[in-house]
Amino acid sequence: MRSCLLFISFSLASILVLGQYRLDSLQKLYAGAKDDTSRIMSLTLIAFYYAFTKPDSAILYVHKIVEISKKNNYPFGNVSGQRALFFAYNTKAEYTEALSTALNELKIAEQVPKRRAESMGDAYHNLGLVTREMGEDSLSLSFSRQSIHFGHEAG
Repeated sequence: MRSCLLFISFSLASILVLGQYRLDSLQKLYAGAKDDTSRIMSLTLIAFYYAFTKPDSAILYVHKIVEISKKNNYPFGNVSGQRALFFAYNTKAEYTEALSTALNELKIAEQVPKRRAESMGDAYHNLGLVTREMGEDSLSLSFSRQSIHFGHEAG
C-alpha cells in the first residue's frame, strides 16, 4: 500500500513538472515569434494548455489571439482562438457560453479560406460535444455527423 501511494505521488509530481516544462517551452516559442501569425499560433497553444488547467487564464489569452487575428485579417487564428475558448468554457461547465462560442467558431470557420473543412469539422465536433453535455442527444448526433463529413472532406 505504501509503495502504491509513493508511486502515485511520484507520478503526479512528474506530471506537474512536465506540464510546467511544456508551458515554459510554449512561452519561449511565443517570445521568439518573428511575426504575428507565429505569435497567434503560439498564443493558441498556450490558451489550449490553460483551457484544461486554468480556464480563466485561457480566456485572457484568447482575447489577445482574437485581437491580433482581426488586426491581421487572419480568420484561421481567430477560429483557433474560439476553439480554445470553447474548451475553457466547457472545462468550467459553462455550457451556454460554450455553445455560444462553438456557434461563433462555426461562423468564423465558414470564412477560413485555407483549412476550411478542418475548421468546420472542429466547430461541428464542439457543437456535438456541448449539445450532448446539455442533454440534446438528437441535435448532438446531427452535429457529430456534420463533423465526420467535414473530417472526410479535410482528408
